[in-house]
Amino acid sequence: MAYAIEQDNYRSKRSYVSTSAFNGSIYSYVTSLNTSTFKQEGKLVAITTSPNGATLSATNCPAGRILRENGRKLYPSVNPGLLSGDTYQGTANIQGATDATNHMWVGVFDALTGVKGFINPNSNTFAVYNSDKSLELVDANETNGFGGATASNLVVNSGNLGTTTSYGTGLVGYSGIAGSVTQQTSKATAVTLHKPTGLITLSSAQLNLATTVAFTLTNSYLTSTSDIIIVTPVSGAATVGSYAIQAVVATATTLNANGLVATPGTATISVRNTTAGNLSEAVVLQYVIIKGVAA
Repeated sequence: MAYAIEQDNYRSKRSYVSTSAFNGSIYSYVTSLNTSTFKQEGKLVAITTSPNGATLSATNCPAGRILRENGRKLYPSVNPGLLSGDTYQGTANIQGATDATNHMWVGVFDALTGVKGFINPNSNTFAVYNSDKSLELVDANETNGFGGATASNLVVNSGNLGTTTSYGTGLVGYSGIAGSVTQQTSKATAVTLHKPTGLITLSSAQLNLATTVAFTLTNSYLTSTSDIIIVTPVSGAATVGSYAIQAVVATATTLNANGLVATPGTATISVRNTTAGNLSEAVVLQYVIIKGVAA
């Protein structure tokens, strides 16, 4: 027990979540001795690349990223270069920031890009996140979506669904995270929707009797070819049972070195006209993705 308490004393007590892209808002701090005045000078420099050499951008530093405090702090009057009028080797004391002086800076670490630096904790770019999160829990991109797409808080690399809801009647489902997309041109046209559940309005193009057509759904929530996607018609058909629907996960989402989506997953959805006549209906399909595992 004593060991657990001792360990807890070294845990980061606070983390921050970015409210907008934070590339350009995280800095390194450097110091140097002024050989003329023999005074220590310091400045903040915007970090532009990650440890693996990737250029920081709105893509790999998006809104919703969790940044953990690393225990380092910079204070005006204590650390040189943080007060108005301070200089560094005869130049401005900071590069690329308008809120450089007269306030504390907090050291943080981004687990996805590997970047560590200092942020202004009172900047509109950051907000305080849960301060009780254990260090054993891996930080992730909690942004609404993957690689800029709008989605919910699904942790892709662990397969954990943090957005399911129990409705108290034995039912479990998604809450408040559905989306919709409308198919263009024909019933064979591919669609993209980065949601774990949603509506697909098919094109009203004619589908001949006893004919099957297939289209591709691109979706970052398809994290494994063992996942299951259930699709059913919910409206748009004049007669119930006019269409037979089948769906299968074709490819799984892949991630890059920064934990961001490199290639979204895909599913193939087949629609068959089971009637004795041609149909030209904008059928609305509802789908839901269920996490699966190979036997």
